[in-house]
Amino acid sequence: MISIEQYNDPAIAQFYNADLYEEPMAFQTMFFLRLIEHGALRKVDPKILSVEFYMPLLFLFLRMLPLTDDEKILAGTKEFCREHMLHFRRTYGLQKT
Repeated sequence: MISIEQYNDPAIAQFYNADLYEEPMAFQTMFFLRLIEHGALRKVDPKILSVEFYMPLLFLFLRMLPLTDDEKILAGTKEFCREHMLHFRRTYGLQKT
């Protein structure tokens, strides 16, 4: 619904584009750049890291609108987030030696 209404309402377009995409992506790009600079992540384009980290989480957020109290959906979402973060760390984190 939000994705459709963004074309009809400038405030929703602002929310959809700036608050859900541009600002989080800019923040995460800088965050991942700092982690790379400090040796906590492999040297990978931080913009790509931002997309690979954030987009699945944004998808889940949009899927959860309207918010649900369904315990099965919430548990599945929580498990997916946990697995996503573990995968990201295994894929891009540096191995401890």
